[in-house]
Amino acid sequence: MLSKGHATAILYATLAECGFYSLAELDTYCRDGSIFTGHVSHAVPGVEVSTGSLGHGLPIAIGMALAARSAGAGSRVFCLLSDGECDEGSNWEGILFAPHHKLSNLCVIVDFNKIQSFGIVAEVLNLDPFADKWKAFGWHVEEIDGHDVVAARAGAWRRACNILPADRGDCPHRKGQGRELHGEQARMALPFAVR
Repeated sequence: MLSKGHATAILYATLAECGFYSLAELDTYCRDGSIFTGHVSHAVPGVEVSTGSLGHGLPIAIGMALAARSAGAGSRVFCLLSDGECDEGSNWEGILFAPHHKLSNLCVIVDFNKIQSFGIVAEVLNLDPFADKWKAFGWHVEEIDGHDVVAARAGAWRRACNILPADRGDCPHRKGQGRELHGEQARMALPFAVR
């Protein structure tokens, strides 16, 4: 579940590589009239759920994990959140619900880059102490360098649910610049898992 709505470009490119449409069609990305909008849209072939309204991805992923467990499926559900969308109350309801129902087949990854559409997360709505809040709600929390793909992948499979913080002191660049995607205020990733 790609709940982090502004990460659509990678999803759309992946779906094109999987044959849902041609790569050439992505030339219309974010243009007037394009189905390839800046937030995940179910109008795009291969996308089942729109997640443009922040705070919907985690509750949907929780429903998927609960349904999979009820059906006896051995599958896991992964959900990528942004820290900015953790302002939404529906996420906190889900954060309480998943550990209560022991959804060990759910993995949550939060891109904790401390930047959101309207500014710096701490100035819009301070989430700190972010990891401690997840722990208090019954999640296992593990901080992983979000730029280390091997560590992030291992963390996702090692724990039932993960969230990543993004504070590396070596990337004083702006959001959207290659590897230095985060900006000087935030450069890390944070994982959490149901205990």
